[in-house]
Amino acid sequence: MLILNSHGPEIRGNKEIAKEAIRYFRDLFSSTNHYNPSNALHNIKSTLTEEMHNIKSTLTEEMNSALLQASTENEIKQALLSIGATRVPEPDGFNAAFYQHY
Repeated sequence: MLILNSHGPEIRGNKEIAKEAIRYFRDLFSSTNHYNPSNALHNIKSTLTEEMHNIKSTLTEEMNSALLQASTENEIKQALLSIGATRVPEPDGFNAAFYQHY
């Protein structure tokens, strides 16, 4: 009986095969790999940075400028009035009806 180890050479004989099996599983389940989460995070960040450069912006300068403008009082009023008056209360406990009235 023979097997091939991860390095390629044939291993023959029960004792040698048993030694190879022990070595294989010891390496597989040990921390000799020295996994470094910091390196993995760096690799992910580098990959994402590269991919971000491949994304074409669909937002024009004009659109971006409009989005950066402060909201007008009229825009805020229209948005508030478009909310159903009895919708779920905000974290402060008041629903939209309170704000629409006051």
